[in-house]
Amino acid sequence: KPEPIKTVLPEYPEVARKAGLEGRVTVAAIVDENGNVVYAEIVSSTNKVFEEAALKAAYQYKFKPGMMKDKKVKVRVIIPFAFKLQN
Repeated sequence: KPEPIKTVLPEYPEVARKAGLEGRVTVAAIVDENGNVVYAEIVSSTNKVFEEAALKAAYQYKFKPGMMKDKKVKVRVIIPFAFKLQN
């Protein structure tokens, strides 16, 4: 299982901030042999307003590559994002 070596907090959508919305988005991502996210899609979301920000953040993640029998391989990972307002 690849380990994240660079994580990115998604940008809080201004529309959601002004409306006082919080939510969760789960992203499924394909990580290539170099540890880069090459594809990402929304698996679940409590509110569509957060989806674009979550995808954008997921594509900026960097992972230690997945290994199988001492060989780097492409893998699918799940990245959960929580959008919570700070008081």
